[in-house]
Amino acid sequence: MEKPMLSAKQKELLNILLRQQQKSTVEQYARQLNVSKRTVYSYLDLLEPELNQRGYTLLRSPGQGLRYSRGKPSMKKWMKKRICSPLKAGGWN
Repeated sequence: MEKPMLSAKQKELLNILLRQQQKSTVEQYARQLNVSKRTVYSYLDLLEPELNQRGYTLLRSPGQGLRYSRGKPSMKKWMKKRICSPLKAGGWN
């Protein structure tokens, strides 16, 4: 199965998650990205399995927000590469 390519908004969400220091709500992400909360949930559903494979865990606190726990040092480098460089044909790799 081919891995999905990231849209500009999905890359922006990854950047926000990478930089955040505390929990944020889906509503806050939606406002920052100028999309609906449902869209943010869809982005997270798409991104979470790939991030989990690379050592990050989504920490969800109902009513309080969410954030990713810190993973391997290589994860931060991988995320920066995905955010700052154009995707190659074929998706994530």
